[in-house]
Amino acid sequence: MRKLVVFGDSRYPRAGITSPDAVVNSLVNDVLMQVIAAIVGKPNFNALTFTIGEGVIYYGRFLTALINFLIIAATLFVIIRAFEELQKRRKSAGEDVAEDKSDEVVLLGEIRDLLAQRQM
Repeated sequence: MRKLVVFGDSRYPRAGITSPDAVVNSLVNDVLMQVIAAIVGKPNFNALTFTIGEGVIYYGRFLTALINFLIIAATLFVIIRAFEELQKRRKSAGEDVAEDKSDEVVLLGEIRDLLAQRQM
């Protein structure tokens, strides 16, 4: 039985797997946000604010969090779709192999069935 290490609310095998949060955060901050920075001019929008009287509204932080969420959601959607497509291909390939039985396999199956009937 594998030993498990608890990271927050989730469990991951101790076999050197890092927390998925670190991988996703690195993808978002180091790759995707840099692409946004190249297009828009800023890697994040944290500095965007407006004031109402004495209060400061940090709407840029919300925009950054919203963009991060949308990027993560889109990435997970693509990964899950690719996984489902792979499962469909694997399943359909397995059915094709099962349907195209050679004569030897069919004959061996018949022999097995006859032997099973004789033992009853």
